[in-house]
Amino acid sequence: MKEFIRKLCEAFLSSPWYWIILIGCIIIIFILIKYGNKIRKFRELINNKINIHNIVDKDKRKVHIESINVNKKEYDNNTCPKCGGKLVERTSKYGKFYGCSNYPRCKYTKKC
Repeated sequence: MKEFIRKLCEAFLSSPWYWIILIGCIIIIFILIKYGNKIRKFRELINNKINIHNIVDKDKRKVHIESINVNKKEYDNNTCPKCGGKLVERTSKYGKFYGCSNYPRCKYTKKC
């Protein structure tokens, strides 16, 4: 393992990209030192925002999943998910598609 690391270091030091990589690493270290605390706070803020929307209670999660499955069944039964209208098969110059029967009020379409 030591031999591998030594050869890797030799190859890195002899590379023409050595200085560019070194400067890039120094810049990254500088940014982490200068803004590290702000980055950490930002990451915590984002994680907290995401965790607020997670459903922790098992009963609530089960009800949520069942409501999603009901919506899928309605969608699968050729019901428009936007307005509840019926999806009818139509033909255009680009081919067949399903469009809402409430067109032009609802412009929902789905490929056949």
